[in-house]
Amino acid sequence: MRCSRAAHHYAVRFIKKNEDNIRCERVVNTALRNDDRNFWVEIKKIRASKPTKCRMVDGVSGDNDIAQLFASSYKDLYKVYLTANPK
Repeated sequence: MRCSRAAHHYAVRFIKKNEDNIRCERVVNTALRNDDRNFWVEIKKIRASKPTKCRMVDGVSGDNDIAQLFASSYKDLYKVYLTANPK
């Protein structure tokens, strides 16, 4: 009983640590077998996982503040492009 329980816990720890590698292996194997259906099933599983959201970017936090930071960065970048490439 004790050995089987330890083996189970080891397997769970191994899977948690190597979850990304296991997924990547499955995708690669389905691609190598030309198994298109299962390939896209695996891709959908990867995409379905909820992405984490950054809470702070360049010392700015909050959705609106981060959006303003990106807006000002792209505005400055666009101004530099227009200055370098006049019509």
